[in-house]
Parts: sequence; C-alpha cells; structure tokens
Amino acid sequence: TRYELFARPDVWYNGYDGFKAGLNVNGNYMNYKHIIDVTLWFNMGIAQNYLNRFEHVSPQAFDIASYRASYRTATDKFMKGSSIYLSAKSLDGLRAYVLGFDRKDISGKNKIYMFFKSMYRKGFDDLPYLLNPMEWQINAFNNTLNTGIEHSYTYKNGSGNINLGLRSTALMSDYNYQSISMNTINRTRIGKLTLNTRVILQYGSGNNWASESSLFLAGANPEELMENKYTRAQGFFDPEWAKIGAQTNYFQHGGGLNLRGYAGYLAPQSTTNGAIVYTYKGQTGAALNAELEFSSLFRIKKQNWITNTFKIVTYVFGDAGIINYNTPTDEVLKMSDVRADAGLGVAFTIKKFGVLQTVNPLTIRFDFPFFLNKIPPTDKGYVQYRFVIGVNRAF
Repeated sequence: TRYELFARPDVWYNGYDGFKAGLNVNGNYMNYKHIIDVTLWFNMGIAQNYLNRFEHVSPQAFDIASYRASYRTATDKFMKGSSIYLSAKSLDGLRAYVLGFDRKDISGKNKIYMFFKSMYRKGFDDLPYLLNPMEWQINAFNNTLNTGIEHSYTYKNGSGNINLGLRSTALMSDYNYQSISMNTINRTRIGKLTLNTRVILQYGSGNNWASESSLFLAGANPEELMENKYTRAQGFFDPEWAKIGAQTNYFQHGGGLNLRGYAGYLAPQSTTNGAIVYTYKGQTGAALNAELEFSSLFRIKKQNWITNTFKIVTYVFGDAGIINYNTPTDEVLKMSDVRADAGLGVAFTIKKFGVLQTVNPLTIRFDFPFFLNKIPPTDKGYVQYRFVIGVNRAF
C-alpha cells in the first residue's frame, strides 16, 4: 500500500565510452502509478574499441556523462484504463524524447496508443558509437507522430498479436515521410512442436526519408537497434559484422522484413532500363517469416538448476519478402524480386542472473540460412554454409 523506491549501482560498456559507471533509481506504486526509472552514468573511456574505422575521431571526444529517464502513470480519473508516459535520454550519441498516451479496454486484449518521438544526433563525434554510422545523419531532427491499435487474441492451440500503426513526420522535423504498417505474430502448438509465424506489410510515402527509420530488408533498422542495450552501440558486436556490402554478413537483429539470410547484403536489383539499384532498405514491403521449434521433442523432464537457469530452443526457419526500389520522387511503385531464405537456428537463453534481480533474460541466437534464392556473386551456390548472430529471437 506504499510507494516503493529502489536504488542500485549500474555498470555498462560500449566501444566509445568504454566502461560506464553509474546509479539507477526506480520506483512505483503497485507497478501501476508513478513508475519511474532513471539511470545516470559517468563514462570513463577505459577499454575503447573499434575507433580505427574513423580517420578524424578523437578518443577523448566521447560524452562525459549519459542518462536515461522514463516515467509512466495511470490516468484512470481521465479515462478508465489509460496511461501517460514520457522518456528522455542522452545515450550513445543520441538525444531522444518520447511523450505518449495509451488506453487498454477492460479485457486487456485491445490497446490504442499515440506518441510523439524526437531523435537528434548533434555532430560527427556521435557517430563512432554506431554499428552502422553511414545510416544516420547529423544535425537533423527526426520528429514523428505515431498512432496505432494493438489486439491480442487466443485460438485453439495458440495465441497471436496484431498491430496496425500509422507514422508521420511531425512539427520541426527535418524529414518528410509517412507510413502505414501491419505486423501480425502467431504462435501455434502442433503436438510437441511450436509454429511461430509473422506477417508484415508496410506502405510508405514521402520525399525525404530518414535512413535510420527506413524499412530494412534483412532486419531491424538503426532506430530499432537503439532500443536494445546490446545493439545501440558498438562494443558487444564487431562493426565489421554489421557492415553492408557486396556479400552477406554475420550480424542480424530481428525487425524490418526480417530476411535474416540477407544480413549485411546490398541486395542489388536490375531495373527495366538495365540499371542496378540496392534494395537492402526501402519504404514499402511485405514479408512472411516462419519458425518451427522442435526442441520440445528432446525436453528434459527432470528439472534442476541448469534447466531453471538456461534454456535452449532449436528450430527450422524460412523467410520470404519483397521491398520497393523506386526513389521517393517516382510516381510509380516498383517492387523487387522475391527473396527467400531457409535454414536451422538455435537460441540460447540465460533466464536468471543470480542476485542480479533486475537483469532481464538474455537470448543469444545463431541462425544458419543455408539456402538463399538470390545469392551474392561471391557465393558458391544457393545452398552453402552461412550463419548470423544476434540477441533476442528474430520475432
């Protein structure tokens, strides 16, 4: 019946700030009202890495301090089931601010939401933090207004979630773009197997897209990478593994069209007039992703500290999708050829971290997309050994 407030030390790392030492304060009332989470770090520049990618970057130009703060509270007196939330951060070279409102119905299965988001990188010293610095612009505000509805449901032997969202650039943005998207995920039990499927559709328009917010063919866009502490900055992953070029690469984070076999690939497409364009990102696209988990066939019945702490999931997967390649000023929508991949995957999860109560489970994922239907010129065949690594499941 009383407000609870907690404090703890916080230590983190990235390849530009080096080790970061700070303090986290979080509190809530019944995890329902006045939920706060604030972290302040002082960056020490110890054990920096991967800075030789840049010719004119000073190792001493990293941010001296970083912070992240969020607040959320129920607003039942205004509207039953509603909440407001806001957040601010200056972290890993990004200044970002969010102000939002959402409301759930009595069943808890339907939610409407609306939020304003602003992102900004001030200068070149903000780019060495990134896995893909070429996909961000400096000194440009990416302000958006986002609205949508989310519905969760159950059916015989399964459950699902569908999200329909609208996005548009907002006041004082240096960009001009809009999109409508639908993302549907279903998880179905088939005997001892589990079939996970994802369908994504997006249509985008506008004459000046922010690259970090574009639709990416192989996985999450740079904006989405900023929401994960392992991918928002280089350090845990080698930037060379995330580089986009003439052959597939090794880093993949779930999101976008999620054609994981094409991670790091420019995905060239021949146009009707014989030109070559790159389709690794766009504004409009559609994809189907599927995973069939079979690890339950070999489940260990007797529980012990190993099974309570660790979890291994194995699966076969397949992805297929298309993406547009016309320029934003073209009047005709032009779609690429269908690209597809298939292979085997394994996800290793650490469920508990002992006395570290607030640490979320960590999943390290290895996918082996042995088959691609559109191969880079450097590949020896449609079927060959390939792998990608990432954190969290692909979807």
